[in-house]
Amino acid sequence: MAYIDFLSTLHKATSRDYIARLTEYPKAKAIETAKEYGYDYWDGDRKFGYGGYSYDGRWRPVAEAMVKHYGLQPGNRILDVGCKGSLFSVLLAGVGFEVWGIDLSDIGRYKSRHPNFRFIKGDVTTAQLPENSFDVITIISTIEHVGLKNDGDIGCLKRLHSLLKDNGQIILTAPYGSPALFERSRIYDRERLARIFEGWKIERMDFFKEVEPGKWIGAEEDEVSKIKHVSDNVHSIVCLMASK
Repeated sequence: MAYIDFLSTLHKATSRDYIARLTEYPKAKAIETAKEYGYDYWDGDRKFGYGGYSYDGRWRPVAEAMVKHYGLQPGNRILDVGCKGSLFSVLLAGVGFEVWGIDLSDIGRYKSRHPNFRFIKGDVTTAQLPENSFDVITIISTIEHVGLKNDGDIGCLKRLHSLLKDNGQIILTAPYGSPALFERSRIYDRERLARIFEGWKIERMDFFKEVEPGKWIGAEEDEVSKIKHVSDNVHSIVCLMASK
């Protein structure tokens, strides 16, 4: 399975002094500030996180590559669940999609500024959202944190099913391997995915493993299903597309 890389062209386009980044400000203090996920992380100085979001066009090729890879169509209305920690929703808004985002926490100012992006703070299972109205729902690195004590992930997928138009699609990523439950997340296997996707039509499943920090490559299901996680640190994932 091929290695999918959306970002290397963008990263190579700008010269970066990584040594200066590490030495100009105490790293431990920067991490402590970043973990508050407040203004400094989203819109403050770059040493704390995103450094704000600028619509200068540099991210457009990344968004276009994602759109092509996942087969999104012009005019789609997209709901991004758990949107706070990702640029995905704003990238899609930047290439013309109508994007709604929902998260339990407030998001940075940079997202709320985009004219094609609408943010709702709340729980997707109870929030006032229009049913049968979204063409695509994305839920990236989120479902593994939902309802760990009460099978809340099953209820969440039922709710998302009701929000999609007929034949609408969901794109989901989740940790995958030998099943496990931790304090903040769970690891999925084929059996658990079958439970949460009851009533859906699974179109495709792609599997990836981490071969070095930050580098992921495609892998076979048999391989990643044997990977045992000992903590919330994820080393193998599934990317799944299903339709209503």
